Amino acid sequence: MVDISHHAAEGAEDERRSARVALQKDYESMVEEGLFLNDPLPFSELMARCSNLEEEINNRERT
Repeated sequence: MVDISHHAAEGAEDERRSARVALQKDYESMVEEGLFLNDPLPFSELMARCSNLEEEINNRERT
C-alpha cells in the first residue's frame, strides 16, 4: 500500500524549498542591484525574523 499522505507531505516540502530558493535568489539580486537604502540583513536572518513574527502573530490569534 502506498502512503499518499507521506508523498503529499514530501511534495509540499519540495514546493516550500523551491519557493524559498527562488525568494533567496530574488532577494540577493535586489541586494546586488542596490535597491536598499541601508545595509540589508543576510537572507537567513531576514527569514528567521519573519518566522518569529509569524509565530508571534499566530499566538496572538489563539488568545
